[in-house]
Amino acid sequence: MNLLKATEVTLTWPAGEDVQTIKVTPGASRALTTTEIAEGKVVLTGLTPETAYTVNLLRGTKTRGTITFTTIIDLGDAKPVYADATQEELTAIFDALEAGDKVPLGAALTLMVGNGENEPLESDSIENAEGADEPVSSESPSSQDDSWF
Repeated sequence: MNLLKATEVTLTWPAGEDVQTIKVTPGASRALTTTEIAEGKVVLTGLTPETAYTVNLLRGTKTRGTITFTTIIDLGDAKPVYADATQEELTAIFDALEAGDKVPLGAALTLMVGNGENEPLESDSIENAEGADEPVSSESPSSQDDSWF
């Protein structure tokens, strides 16, 4: 499973494969540790939000796998809502909101908290995260399973 965030990505491949190096473009190449090779997993940190990357997994000079991805927008302390969220997940997110919380959505909306009788008790504005006009993915990062080996 590959997990994508704003400034890091976790990439996986079959554990124990005969690989030695990972090359990140833009970025640099580095040797994989024995633990990373044994687990078939590497966490790349220090990435730039909203940047396209190509990563090559190498054995010597031979490419064993390639994946391309674009890091997501940096949401800071905002709570992301994904397009594939269930009604139950959406309800839990909105029920847990406190004044000042940010939820990046595809469009601005006003959250009305009522008393169950269609009478609003409180109104709070929820704004778009800057640059969040287009969805990064229709799935949450944890549900992505991009085999790249």
